[in-house]
Amino acid sequence: MTNLSKFWELIEYYAGCNVLESQWKMGLGKMYPKIKELFLTKVPHNPEILSRESPPVAEMFRQYKIFDRSDLEHQEKPMFEWIPDNTYEFLAWDSKYLIRLIARAFDIDFKYEKFDGPLTHQIAEVRGMPILLTIQPSKEQLLLSVAHMVIMLDQPFIVLAPTRKYFSARITEYLSRRNAGFFDLESHLTLQPNGMLQADKTGGELFSQYLPVQKESVSGNEATRLFALFKSLKSEPRDRKAPLIKVFECLVLDKRSQAETAKICNCSEGLISSRVKRIEKRMNLSVEQLRAFGSQLNDLNSQVRDSRARKIYQKGLVDDTQDDDSPD
Repeated sequence: MTNLSKFWELIEYYAGCNVLESQWKMGLGKMYPKIKELFLTKVPHNPEILSRESPPVAEMFRQYKIFDRSDLEHQEKPMFEWIPDNTYEFLAWDSKYLIRLIARAFDIDFKYEKFDGPLTHQIAEVRGMPILLTIQPSKEQLLLSVAHMVIMLDQPFIVLAPTRKYFSARITEYLSRRNAGFFDLESHLTLQPNGMLQADKTGGELFSQYLPVQKESVSGNEATRLFALFKSLKSEPRDRKAPLIKVFECLVLDKRSQAETAKICNCSEGLISSRVKRIEKRMNLSVEQLRAFGSQLNDLNSQVRDSRARKIYQKGLVDDTQDDDSPD
């Protein structure tokens, strides 16, 4: 898997700017061919949008036409006329495609809408909670963008940004007013060999503390319902590695991390992440939320085991009695 730190940094640095192909090459280095193939697309140059690091004029417009000075005596003409060199390509990241990959990696419902704020879009929704992606080129602009979100949204929400470079304590203060969270893509996403993005945690797990769910203690009926679903995992097709029931026990009942669970199951963390998605879809709750039921599920599990042990013990007593009464 490939770390995309350089790519996220460039997206943030050149936010809202035209970017020459040479600038992408310089910034991405050896990663450039792969990133261009997957995420970059050619765009026409808009003269009104200047590149943040424009090359010298002679480099961008190296062809020019010189006028004879005699022509200028009675006319208002420039000494030369620039003729754009069409060999220079401007590339931009394919926003909608990449955003779909981000939503897929976090296993959240894709929902693309322009948000009333500069360089900000709603990209997904989790149980009615909006997930926003904002790409700002400075600390001041990120602060203003988050402040605008707090004003516009009267509910919890999640802010995604390429990096944490411009994050600040002031932003934390603003987000706390809406019980909103901030997460950077650089820390949580990697590029797989097949061109897909992979998250270290699902959106349900990563954003769980901000999800609009009731905070009161869980009911016995709900715990019983979940326990029935937990036991039904045994009837799932038996996976050769990391069966669902085993992953559930490690993550929920034992409250182990995905990395620890991968070691126990002798498999990759990526496989555990895919199992987590199946469990969360089956239970309709994130792993973090399921852990709130952990003690009750453990109690129910213990009761079932005790009940089985008593039956086996009683059956053994009956069998022993029959043996004693039997003739030699």
